[in-house]
Amino acid sequence: MVPSPFSDDFPTVHEYRELAKKYYPTEAPNYVALEGFLNATVLVRALEAAGPTLDRDRFTAALEHFQGVDLGIGKPLSYTKESHAGLAGIYYSHLEPDSTFRLFDPKAVGR
Repeated sequence: MVPSPFSDDFPTVHEYRELAKKYYPTEAPNYVALEGFLNATVLVRALEAAGPTLDRDRFTAALEHFQGVDLGIGKPLSYTKESHAGLAGIYYSHLEPDSTFRLFDPKAVGR
């Protein structure tokens, strides 16, 4: 559900890699860590939106007001009372001969 942690296409992925390099210089970027970074980003934004008197209802309401939020990963984040999925769709990538992943648009394949 997240883009490749090696992608140069998205500003938040670049930010993740820079922070990972700074704080975890011996660890390679990976999908799980990027997903955690994105989850933490959403959490912080929701906590800020909920305000200083935080409770479960305020936190949930803050999330449910996120409509089309740009996380810098090319897909908008949205929550509603009916849907707490956040992101829709997936990122397509394939493994290159140099062992890196490259994003691609499946609609453009074969053109």
